[in-house]
Amino acid sequence: MAKKIVFQGKGHVELIDFETGELTADHVRLKTTCSLISTGTEGICFNRLFAPGTHWDDWVKYPFATGYCTVGTVIEVGSEVSGWKIGHRAFARVVHASEHLVKPSQLFPIPDSVSDTDAMWSALSMIGSMVLHTGDIRLEDDVAIIGAGPIGQMALRWCVAAGCNTIICDPVLMRLEMARAGGVGAVFQGSVGEFGSAIEGFFGAKPRIVIDTTGIASVFSAALPLVRNFGTLVLLGDTGDPSQQCLTPDALRRGVRIHACHVSHETSDWFESRIHQQFYRLLNAGRFSIDGLNTHRFLPHECVDAYSLTSTKRAETMGVWFDWSKSSVP
Repeated sequence: MAKKIVFQGKGHVELIDFETGELTADHVRLKTTCSLISTGTEGICFNRLFAPGTHWDDWVKYPFATGYCTVGTVIEVGSEVSGWKIGHRAFARVVHASEHLVKPSQLFPIPDSVSDTDAMWSALSMIGSMVLHTGDIRLEDDVAIIGAGPIGQMALRWCVAAGCNTIICDPVLMRLEMARAGGVGAVFQGSVGEFGSAIEGFFGAKPRIVIDTTGIASVFSAALPLVRNFGTLVLLGDTGDPSQQCLTPDALRRGVRIHACHVSHETSDWFESRIHQQFYRLLNAGRFSIDGLNTHRFLPHECVDAYSLTSTKRAETMGVWFDWSKSSVP
């Protein structure tokens, strides 16, 4: 019997049994080896930190199968499937579960040189990559990043790979040390309200690009004044209550633009398979490091402890993941 992690209500998570079903000719069976918790998105879902009537409210219905960062091994291949063989490793944006029946189009091959626990960051890396392609960032731009959580770490590493000059703000020292390991030019430990002087001290002026990765509604109005005239505030974090994100005079009086980026913003020349390939290429070239980001490992039956940790002590975590390897799943 396969197992998956589901939210049964606000603050209530369980590991349950389920049937994956019979393999069809056009599907592949994937056995999960590891899956990463998206602590921001899943935290909003788990604790219902969203307003009624939002897209979150439409999405989170119980029982709610959670997660979207899974790595596994192909263990069965449908008769009409080509390009995939038993033993191939793949990344897929599917929920936390021990097995999956998926279409080949949902799978992305992982090079032998990339570990499972690095590859499970592929979806968060994809989100971070959107700041480059759809966020109006140029080669060697000055970029200030607010928030050094998992999405902030990914956005930072893409910006560094693009040759940008970067500074990042977060109140948590551990996160800033991880940003240093990711190649950031400077760090500021404190609140976004105090970030302005550090930014101008580092760049010598306001930056053209500020990225808000926090998903905290109140940060939006504090971030707008940090951008130079006619610059861009990139929203990469998705808040649970967008009605609380308030404009300031900076948009109208100084021409500050607001550009929202989301994992769904694929284009004809920047799409999921290409993004994952670039991510793996940068990992292999030593230009994008996941080293040190995986901080907490849990077995699937420890899911209550995992989500308790990410809810009550999130600042002490970064990469919180489930080990689904054969010897670990009861």
